[in-house]
Amino acid sequence: MRIICIIIVLFSLIIPLEAKFNIAAYPQFSYSEETGFLAGMISYSRFQFNDFPKEIPKQKLTVQAVYTSKKQLSLMFEPFLFTKNGVYEFETEFTYKYFPSEFYDIGNNDFNAESEKYTSQRFSIDLIVKRKIKNAWYLLGFAELYRSNLKKIQEDGILQEQLVPGSEPFSIIGLGSGLMYDTRNSATYPTKGELIKLEFNGYNDLFGSDYNYIQFQFVASKYFSIAENQVFAISSNVTFTDDIAPFQKLPQLGDKLRAYPDEIFINNKLYSLHTEYRVFPFSSKILNRLGFVLFFETGEVASEVRNFSTNNLHCSYGGGFRFSVFTDERFNLRFDIGLCNDHRSFEISGGEAF
Repeated sequence: MRIICIIIVLFSLIIPLEAKFNIAAYPQFSYSEETGFLAGMISYSRFQFNDFPKEIPKQKLTVQAVYTSKKQLSLMFEPFLFTKNGVYEFETEFTYKYFPSEFYDIGNNDFNAESEKYTSQRFSIDLIVKRKIKNAWYLLGFAELYRSNLKKIQEDGILQEQLVPGSEPFSIIGLGSGLMYDTRNSATYPTKGELIKLEFNGYNDLFGSDYNYIQFQFVASKYFSIAENQVFAISSNVTFTDDIAPFQKLPQLGDKLRAYPDEIFINNKLYSLHTEYRVFPFSSKILNRLGFVLFFETGEVASEVRNFSTNNLHCSYGGGFRFSVFTDERFNLRFDIGLCNDHRSFEISGGEAF
């Protein structure tokens, strides 16, 4: 937590006072058995250096802080910065969490299977560097530091016995590269275009990592403008992990399907497909910030590609509404309700799901 506070202070020192800021902040409240009463704040800000050309996108900062009545804490600081010539983009996320979670075992198990409750204390730094090479093509570079220590582990469980990789205190350090093709007309709320992204990340003890494995990810998304202020979006995701990785870093289908908790359905291989209809139906200055979505998504996880089967697919469907924090680029705060046969979930987050 101290590290995140120091980083925020350093960013405030390097940003010139004469830069013009747009800032929006919103409260967050909820209650659950695991957390008790939860209260927090999420803040979005944009600014631009005075000597930057007008065609360069604005710099962005996101800050989120959540605290619960059970003394659990979550902090996130995410700067998104561009260079003056627009060739480089830097996206960084600093996260600290002391928060409850559940372990449902590894596999494509039935959601109703018994889970183990635990509290995770973790700190992570993720850095993504994009370098424009030609037209819509970008080279990508990745770096990650992730530290985890499980607290308040359920007695007589497999996590307490450290039978699962990642149940012990560990650190991983990884480096990666990738290639991206991006013709979207907006990074925050695209209405047309496509995004194709290929990523390779390697974690090795040569970097000081406690685990050695490689992770590959392929993402393909397409956006169609079907009428004024109406968009149909479709996206697919494939993630493969080789060798032994901590369970926290395995692909999580629950993180992709909005009807489920993030930690459900984890394994070395993942495939998911997402479709979404988005509309901002109002034109008045008061209501033009409000939009709506309908979505359907499906996917599964497996230990090997040959184990994928349509009989093991999990589905999620639902809807939600959007509130544009900044209307000129449709940077949205989203509220989604996901449904399935055996569970439902409510999600509040910043930015679109894909």
